[in-house]
Amino acid sequence: MLNGLFFTQRAAKRLRAIADYLLSKTGSQQTAEQQVLEIQRYLLDILLPYPEAGVQIDGYGKGVRKISYKSYTILYKINLAKSRIDILNIYRYNQP
Repeated sequence: MLNGLFFTQRAAKRLRAIADYLLSKTGSQQTAEQQVLEIQRYLLDILLPYPEAGVQIDGYGKGVRKISYKSYTILYKINLAKSRIDILNIYRYNQP
């Protein structure tokens, strides 16, 4: 059983960038934080019980999987040695 999520430095930076982008577009800190929390909640609700929910993709390294939430793409890897899901990157196609 997996115990949690671990956001790599890159993934954590991308979450902050998403929040900053939403804040600049909406002017609402609450909206920006809510969107980030929704992404995190989705990942917890889906990946912990179903770690293989995402599709395995080539070109990013062995065992890297991809899952989508709304218009975000999340790259992750199942880390059995540490009993967790490593979130590698989060991106949205139309954001810088």
